[in-house]
Amino acid sequence: MSAPLYHRPSDRITVGTWTIPTGTARTGYPLTNLDNSDPSDPFWANETTIRIVKDLLTALQVDHVYVFAHTFVNASTFKLQMHTADSWATPDVSITATIPTAYEDGYSYHLHFDVAAAYPSAANRTKRYLSLVNAVANSVTCAIGEVWIVGSARTLTRNVAFGFAQPRERLTSGNVSKRGVSTVYDYGSIERMIRGRIPAKLADYTDIRALEADAKGASLAFPFTISPSHTTARHAEPLLVRITKTMSDAPQGVASVFTDIELSELGRGELLGA
Repeated sequence: MSAPLYHRPSDRITVGTWTIPTGTARTGYPLTNLDNSDPSDPFWANETTIRIVKDLLTALQVDHVYVFAHTFVNASTFKLQMHTADSWATPDVSITATIPTAYEDGYSYHLHFDVAAAYPSAANRTKRYLSLVNAVANSVTCAIGEVWIVGSARTLTRNVAFGFAQPRERLTSGNVSKRGVSTVYDYGSIERMIRGRIPAKLADYTDIRALEADAKGASLAFPFTISPSHTTARHAEPLLVRITKTMSDAPQGVASVFTDIELSELGRGELLGA
């Protein structure tokens, strides 16, 4: 089991603009929704084949890319590409993901492209343009709730003495968004939590406290993966979460005090992948 992988909100690369050279955005579902930290408010295309491109304005190192709440169907292929120019015949970086079989209720697994693992040399993954494309037509129109691009990685690796659980709850009538507005969904929605216990005196505790400060408590979202190299897809799946239970400080000088952390997945609305 690999160590938990996470990113602080400030790690996100937010510069640049998205374009859609292949496909068109539906009215009310623009490309800017890819960066609004609300996967229930997606970019949605009219077509079953798309290519979207982000111009990062200058060459930037990209280590990880996450695609949250999408509609790409089981066993289809989806590519992340990067290049020095906005041309895609022979991109410098190309990583293909096969969409895992969706959950039984049709909700797709979120996607994680580990660019650093595929291209270990930082120079080889420092590019200006980044593209996402499905090479083969989808069986439904393409939609993506959120895309996260980061140029670094953080792990909880030192003396890990805690466990994470991932309960899954049903929201059959509605889902409360980050704005506190309850939305009713025809198909219902799902809500997942990540709960863990951390010894107060370990360095991982300090990392989590820094994450909490960067996220401004429960205000800002960030990706968190329990076990990115786990053979079980559920444990290797990244979630876009917020901190919903803050941690109490341990008494000074006490090394055996544990404190709890709870992360809540942002609502993904009705986007089904199967």
